[in-house]
Amino acid sequence: MIELTQRVGIVGDGQLGRMQVEAVSPETRDMITVLGIRPADDSKSPAAQLGARQIYGESLYDPKALRELVEGSDVTTWEVEHVGARTLIELEGEGHNIQPSPRSLLTMQDKLHQKNHYVRNGLPVGLYSPLDSANHLDAVKTQYDNRAIIKARTGGFDGRGNRVLEPEDNWESLLARFSNSAGERPELYAEKLVGFDRELAVIGARDMLGHIAMYPVLETIHKNSICHTVIAPAQLEPYMLESGGLIGQHVLEIVHGAGVAAVELFNEKKTGRIKINETALRVHNSGHLTIDWSQTSQFENHLRAITGMSLGPTGLKNPTLSHAVMINILRAKMPEKGKYPDFSMAQIDSNVHVHGYGKLPYPDGRPRKIGHITALATSAEEAMELAQTAAQQIENDRLASLV
Repeated sequence: MIELTQRVGIVGDGQLGRMQVEAVSPETRDMITVLGIRPADDSKSPAAQLGARQIYGESLYDPKALRELVEGSDVTTWEVEHVGARTLIELEGEGHNIQPSPRSLLTMQDKLHQKNHYVRNGLPVGLYSPLDSANHLDAVKTQYDNRAIIKARTGGFDGRGNRVLEPEDNWESLLARFSNSAGERPELYAEKLVGFDRELAVIGARDMLGHIAMYPVLETIHKNSICHTVIAPAQLEPYMLESGGLIGQHVLEIVHGAGVAAVELFNEKKTGRIKINETALRVHNSGHLTIDWSQTSQFENHLRAITGMSLGPTGLKNPTLSHAVMINILRAKMPEKGKYPDFSMAQIDSNVHVHGYGKLPYPDGRPRKIGHITALATSAEEAMELAQTAAQQIENDRLASLV
């Protein structure tokens, strides 16, 4: 926990902002201002519930709201990529301190540009192609033997903005699939589907002087394209863990400015090589377990980095508890309006840590991350058993409420 001496602005006010607020001493939490979108019921956001100041915009691209946030802060950052990077670049040009640089954010926001950026810097990626015509689609089907995933270049996350290519897909049907109700669609690109043994992530922090601190490589398990479980460290051979860590460090080295970044990777089954999927230039879901497992969480190190402090150590908080498992708690719409799950039911062991976000499910029934559980143990198997047992307690409570 750190004492802030600078006013920090965060674009976004969800759980990632909340966990940054938690990393700050209660006495200085009001030095953080978060920008969100005003809810219909005018309730406080997850970050504001813990003492952050709250301002609202029409969206996270709102130039007026972004200017208000930046001009009222000594340093500004973000907790989600889908923000007005071009406005932030303009404000940076006026002399405001924005970290990491929104120039890097603009590159990362476009996944095709992101891939090109990796290739230019000698980083390993799978095969990919731009996709902006029927001819391009025909070429992708031929070159990738119909084994491709079509992705929106901007705006997609948690499985949104992706479609595995089907043999019957044509250009018109893809345009319809990716278009919104107003007929607008993002630009698209294609990636060749690659068989992989496991999905991985590695998180690092870079300070103002360019010093980098890396966390161990993690294994991530997804359900319906949403991160469900994280295992730390990943169960890989030491040389593969080293390879993943070096790739993550290289990505941090080519980022402008300071802060945390998370590099999503996959372990290719055919070659055994580790390749980059994409990078989140912010604190990340896969790093939630650093709150309880690491000496310095990713959230504290992000704030340290952007405010000019030295980075904290990323080693184990308790060396005997060498493994951790994190499970996301997701909820769809529940019939009891305003009912939060009873997270206390998951406190089954002193090495199980439960984090609620002060969020209710979406009213339209989409799954929403409303909390997470981290279990620590001397082995991955024991940590997994503890985390799953704790998560089941909350699931049982949900099912009981539906009876």
